[in-house]
Amino acid sequence: MANPRPQILLLLAVLASLLVVAPASASGKAHSAQSKRRPATVRTDLGSARSLGKADRCAKRIPAMRAKRMNRWQRKRTMRRLRSNCQASKSTAPATPKYWGAWVGDQLTGEEAPWDMGAVDKFEQMAGKQMSLIHFSQPFADCSSSCSFYDFPSDSMERIRKHGSIPFFSWGSQATPASLNQPNFQLADVIDGSHDAYIRKFAE
Repeated sequence: MANPRPQILLLLAVLASLLVVAPASASGKAHSAQSKRRPATVRTDLGSARSLGKADRCAKRIPAMRAKRMNRWQRKRTMRRLRSNCQASKSTAPATPKYWGAWVGDQLTGEEAPWDMGAVDKFEQMAGKQMSLIHFSQPFADCSSSCSFYDFPSDSMERIRKHGSIPFFSWGSQATPASLNQPNFQLADVIDGSHDAYIRKFAE
C-alpha cells in the first residue's frame, strides 16, 4: 500500500493557501468599500497619543487628503493653528463655581470664628479671597459643673450670614469638657431616644 502522507501534506498546503488568500481579498474589498464611504484620517498611534500634550490631543486628527497635499512647513502651521483653536475653546468655557472655606481657630486673634469675625477677616486677607463656607461646631451640653444643654447657635449663624458666607455646622453628641468617656452621650443614647426632646427643640 502506497504511503498516503505526501498526498495529505499536499492537500493541507493547498487548503492553507486558500485560507490565507480568501480573507486577504475579502478584507481588501471591505477596506476599498469603506474608503469610498468616508475619507480616511491620519491618527496617532497609542504610544504617540500618550506623549501628546492636551492641545495636541485636541488637534491630533487631520484629514488625510489635506495632509498629503501639505509640505512639512504647511503641516506644522496647520497643527499650530489647531492647537491655538483648542486652547481658545478651552479658555472660553465657563468656569464651574466652587464653594470653599475653613475652620478658623484661635491662632490669628486669640478667639475662634464665628465668635470673633475678626479672625475671618484676617484669614481672608491672608488667602486673598472671601470664604464661601465658615465651619464651626458645638457639642450637645456643657457638663463642666452640672449639665446644661446648648441652644441653637442663632447669633453665630447670623454673623456668618451677614458676612456673606454659608454656615457649615458640625453638631456632636458629646459634652464639654471633652473626653473619651461620654457615658450620657453615646450613640446608643441617641438611638434609644434619650435626647429626642432636645434634638426636636434644637431643630425647631
